[in-house]
Amino acid sequence: MKRYRFSDVPNNKKLSHFMTYYKLETYLAVFAVVVVGYLLYLALWAPKTDVSVLWISNTYSLEADGIVTERFGTLDWDCNGDGKVAVMLQHAEFGDSFETTDVDSQIALMTILSAGDTDILLVSEAALEWGITMDIWGSCGDFGGLKDKADHEVFAVACSSLPFFRDSGIDAYEVMYLVIAQPREEPEAQERYQRNMQNLTALLEWEN
Repeated sequence: MKRYRFSDVPNNKKLSHFMTYYKLETYLAVFAVVVVGYLLYLALWAPKTDVSVLWISNTYSLEADGIVTERFGTLDWDCNGDGKVAVMLQHAEFGDSFETTDVDSQIALMTILSAGDTDILLVSEAALEWGITMDIWGSCGDFGGLKDKADHEVFAVACSSLPFFRDSGIDAYEVMYLVIAQPREEPEAQERYQRNMQNLTALLEWEN
């Protein structure tokens, strides 16, 4: 099909002519603009996450999402200096036991944990036991020591024992545990890890 010069095309046919011959180029240009715009948004205007929470269990709801975000938003964890505490909550599905959780879900969970971007892990008892078996939870020694606990023991604190989680309105907290991931070797990751461990001490103030 002959391609005419755009200036030679009648005015009432310019749009159809353009879409006939330049459709692919148009789609690619729009896609490039969207990608660049999104990257600029992330770099310049998107709120930076101060607290990243990963909820691992089969009990989750939008109500829990709102309450968890609100609760952690009250912490003094403004790490980027913008005067706000931005909380990101992720949910990873985990069955009632190791055996009832499919392999794909376990692989997806391992992928999330290996990224090293999670500050707080709230896990069910089944997920806790899975993590102990897989040797992926951090120890009391990684945290910096815990009263009445040996350094080699897995750091796992029942949420029901912490005043921060009480009266939250989420019944699932009664059977959830606060755990930590293992530290990574990269210098930047170690700095973030130490910051997170210091921040976590605010949650570990038991009554009496």
